[in-house]
Amino acid sequence: MTKKKIVVLSVCSILQVFLFAGISAMYGWDLKFLTVSIAYYAETFLFLYYAADAKERLVIIFILALPPLMIYVPIHLISFEQTRVSLPGTVAHFFAIGLGAITYYIGKGYFRLLTVACFLAVTLCFFVYGYDKWLNNICYGSYTGTITEQAAGYSFADRKGHIVTMDNLKGDLVVLDFWNTACAACFKEFPAFQSESGRYLHAGKHIRFLAVNAPLKTDAPNQAEDALLKRGYTFQRYYLTNASDLKKFRVTFFPSIIILINGKEIVYRGGINGVDDIIKRYTAQ
Repeated sequence: MTKKKIVVLSVCSILQVFLFAGISAMYGWDLKFLTVSIAYYAETFLFLYYAADAKERLVIIFILALPPLMIYVPIHLISFEQTRVSLPGTVAHFFAIGLGAITYYIGKGYFRLLTVACFLAVTLCFFVYGYDKWLNNICYGSYTGTITEQAAGYSFADRKGHIVTMDNLKGDLVVLDFWNTACAACFKEFPAFQSESGRYLHAGKHIRFLAVNAPLKTDAPNQAEDALLKRGYTFQRYYLTNASDLKKFRVTFFPSIIILINGKEIVYRGGINGVDDIIKRYTAQ
């Protein structure tokens, strides 16, 4: 491989790393995983296929792998917890390069086709299902949202000062939506929470939906309540009387949906999309 080819390939390899970083910023980490996997897999195989000799193939693999290795790996090593959300997108580079190389070296015939099929199956499955589960584990502590935990003593209050405790919720299935006023994602989720609340309003199955605000020091008086009323939401609205109660529910991310049985058994922690299945499961018993 000539020096000119090495320089051109190296520049292109660096530029595409930043191109795919832009995709993640605009369209999400799941789409980055998909596009990175397909692009790196295809170009690895094609570059190796048209390479002149074994030495050139090793140089190609090195040039493709070096930019993501130098850019992303140190970031993950320094701030692993903060960058876990982007880890699949980083792994996609090396996963695709590795599989692309295996597809080339495995030779012609059915084994090559099988390798391609396996690559596409794994990539598409992670894009469609896997990344959501990965993100759910980061935000809520489980891959599916389904859990079995016991809630300690807690209390919520409404605008008029009426208190709700564990004892008040016995016999009910309660869907709690923990949120705060600085959380844009919380407001984006409220229409779905309103829809779910309305669906079970007259079901007669002791199902309650409570939006529980975690007050911020910067909140004005009644800011949370007024924000919901202004938007016309009719679900029950409460706020935490003690900030430490968030730890009792292991809430570290907003919004967080918690489903309680009999006021004390936590059976779900996750997003609004999983609520309906959990309700149906427990109301059918």
